[in-house]
Amino acid sequence: MSYREILYGVLFGVGACVIDIVMHARMTDRSFVQEFIQPSAEMLFYRVLFLIFGLGVGFTLWQKNKREREARRLSEILQRLRREIAAPVTLIYANTQLLLSRREATMPPDVESVLQSIYEQSKKLQSVTRE
Repeated sequence: MSYREILYGVLFGVGACVIDIVMHARMTDRSFVQEFIQPSAEMLFYRVLFLIFGLGVGFTLWQKNKREREARRLSEILQRLRREIAAPVTLIYANTQLLLSRREATMPPDVESVLQSIYEQSKKLQSVTRE
């Protein structure tokens, strides 16, 4: 349940209302049911404030936990990306380095410049995956 913090906050507000009803019923020599069904306007306002406060606390906790869950999820995605990209980047880096180091095979200058560019970019990607 993704909104459980809000539910807990509302339950906190309801619990506070019940405690207030019990206390006020004992102070005024009324039953719980009478106090629950026919509260005075001031007490009703007071109990609604309990519910609003509980809802606010629950919403605040929900927002905080939502941000933490999102940050954790993004961290997991980055770790998975790092694991998945590390091997291909290393392979590209090694293969381009091997091709560039072969001096016996003559390559056209444009092919060599493309290989050099791929080599440099794979070098950058390798340093990023290490971080």
